[in-house]
Amino acid sequence: MPATTGAWIRYGNPVDDQQIDFAVAHYRVAILQPWEGAALEKLKSARPDMTVLCYKCLSSTRSYEEGPVFTSGVDYAEAEEAGEDWFAHRADGSRLAGGQAAGVTH
Repeated sequence: MPATTGAWIRYGNPVDDQQIDFAVAHYRVAILQPWEGAALEKLKSARPDMTVLCYKCLSSTRSYEEGPVFTSGVDYAEAEEAGEDWFAHRADGSRLAGGQAAGVTH
């Protein structure tokens, strides 16, 4: 019988079928990266009762993400185009995280 508590929080290497099978057998909730649609389909097919959420980073955009799906929901170029108010800054005015943090202003 599948677990009724616990959550699988995904981050890192691509999902494989062994991880999906383990999650189906042990967790009630899964939190996937926004581009892990195939994993979502496999989980819901095997466990329609499983709650599957999508991780969204509301504090940053990453210049290294290639898309078309982005962790923050917006790509780095869009944040750049929107202007400095999208980026977090240090007290000296420089951007945090080498210009990758967005969504928070000083």
